[in-house]
Amino acid sequence: MRPHIFIQLFTILILQSCLWSCTKKDDKCNTSIKPLVTTNSPVIAGDSLKLSVSGIGDVFMYNWYGPNGFSSHDSTPILPGVSSTNGGRYYVDVITKGGCIYSATTDSVLIGAPVLPCSLANNEGDLSGVTNLDFTYITGSPNGGSWFLEANGPEGDAEIEFFSNTLPATGVYTAQSLGDNWGPGNVHVNFTAASSIWYGSNGTVYVSVTNKKVTVTSCNVHFSSPTWNIKTTGSFQITQP
Repeated sequence: MRPHIFIQLFTILILQSCLWSCTKKDDKCNTSIKPLVTTNSPVIAGDSLKLSVSGIGDVFMYNWYGPNGFSSHDSTPILPGVSSTNGGRYYVDVITKGGCIYSATTDSVLIGAPVLPCSLANNEGDLSGVTNLDFTYITGSPNGGSWFLEANGPEGDAEIEFFSNTLPATGVYTAQSLGDNWGPGNVHVNFTAASSIWYGSNGTVYVSVTNKKVTVTSCNVHFSSPTWNIKTTGSFQITQP
């Protein structure tokens, strides 16, 4: 048997023994005490959510679980770079070495919209040194395995592609080059302007969702044009109508 499988089985046997002990020793568990759980809610999207539990001694194990498939065995777990999918209540079971189980629930964790480091006009974009863009027709919808926000205007077009085909969550994302490995925290950003496609390759993208309408903002995305062999930076703010 491989060592890591043996360790997992051994842990399960210990936990089962502990839970059986709890069943047998309910009369010895102090039901007057409760765990104290705290959070740093409200949390701005992109920041870290911090959870903690205290007030119980002689601890054998912590079992946290919550939104978006979260689980942890730490007493003070930290969730970095949160989005709106991390909002909601978190639950913890504290299991003592004597087999007692104490449970607690947090208040609902609130995730706020990200703080923008710049102020931009809505439905406008800029390719530094190339052109300014005024977007007059905007759509947002799933297509295939992705969700797209598309903006069109007389000076050019923009396309923002999200990893999943579900509505994006409020949060902070990273612009990723086409062809690179990407995941739920990444977006593809492309402009079509000045007779060229401009591919976004790096930069921070801020997303907020209000009444299921998406606003995407970036203050500084790096773009490159294979047509003109030019690199520049760009900014934009686009809101789904």
